[in-house]
Amino acid sequence: MIDLNSSQDGDQILKHDTSLNIDMNVLSIGGSDPSSGAGIQSDIKTFSKYYVYGLTAVTAITSQNTRKVTSIEPVSAKSLKAQLDSIFSDFHVDAIKIGMVYNSQIIKVIHSKLRNIKVPIVVDPIIKSTTGTTLLKKVRLMITKNDNTIGLCNNSKQV
Repeated sequence: MIDLNSSQDGDQILKHDTSLNIDMNVLSIGGSDPSSGAGIQSDIKTFSKYYVYGLTAVTAITSQNTRKVTSIEPVSAKSLKAQLDSIFSDFHVDAIKIGMVYNSQIIKVIHSKLRNIKVPIVVDPIIKSTTGTTLLKKVRLMITKNDNTIGLCNNSKQV
């Protein structure tokens, strides 16, 4: 539970109820949806419902609503790497959920940062929005079950 309290200068501050004993940190890597119907915002809502502390790394910024996607701007590989570095340098991550990855540069950064991470990883690549917009360029993901890594496959070859 989160309480909204007033600070001394009248500003509103959020205070976490420490009685919840949130002891799991889950990282969501994916796109940002300003309507909160999908992407990392939706993941944070789900995590909160189950008293899980949500961490996020943004792979793309979308402009969308319930009717259409009007733009997709992938973040740079450098930006995603910096986000992941800041999270892993400060938090113990218990699980990872990967959503919209959009392009091969994003996949390569994720692979590089997660290849030695030994936590459960859920990969839910978002290929199309519910309104039909393509959200993943022509790349394929492969999960190597034995070592929890994400591999990049050449789209022209079958695995």
